Amino acid sequence: MNRLFHLTIGLVLLCVSALASAAEWSMSYGNSPQPGGAQDNQMIAADLLIQEWQRSDVQRLSWGASITHLKTNAIEGNSNITALSLFPELKLLQPIGKQLYYFQVRALGPTWLSEKQLGDRYQASQFALLAQVGAGMYFGPERNSSIGFFYRHFSNANIDQPNDGLDVLFNLSFGHRF
Repeated sequence: MNRLFHLTIGLVLLCVSALASAAEWSMSYGNSPQPGGAQDNQMIAADLLIQEWQRSDVQRLSWGASITHLKTNAIEGNSNITALSLFPELKLLQPIGKQLYYFQVRALGPTWLSEKQLGDRYQASQFALLAQVGAGMYFGPERNSSIGFFYRHFSNANIDQPNDGLDVLFNLSFGHRF
């Protein structure tokens, strides 16, 4: 627990120091049944896109970091875990009127889990990968506010067994671009 506390404080300080040069931040909340499990999972997350490259009018590639707190209603096992992730993100953009719509993919970002178990779901180690897919839109006079909906998944990509995966299917995020 002490190691997790120091790691969390370190990530928070890193995020605060990176905020001055950050491209975008968002806060998210989600809740859904766990596919293939007998539990419901909730999450709250803070994401920070640290660096971005506008590859074209319709493609934006970013690097980011995330801290996610997962909670479950399962009776057995741990009921809470924290996930610290780094990730690449690709956004495909489409302007329509005053809004800028996007489809977003985060692919296989390395993640450290505070525990190997969440309810009845097990991972072979505390190393996992973050995968996320979603859609949303930027709005406002300068298109710098955002709302998004996404699915978030943590697993070890079958590197080792068990690999039950941790999922939150329905998430809502609010963000701001700098």
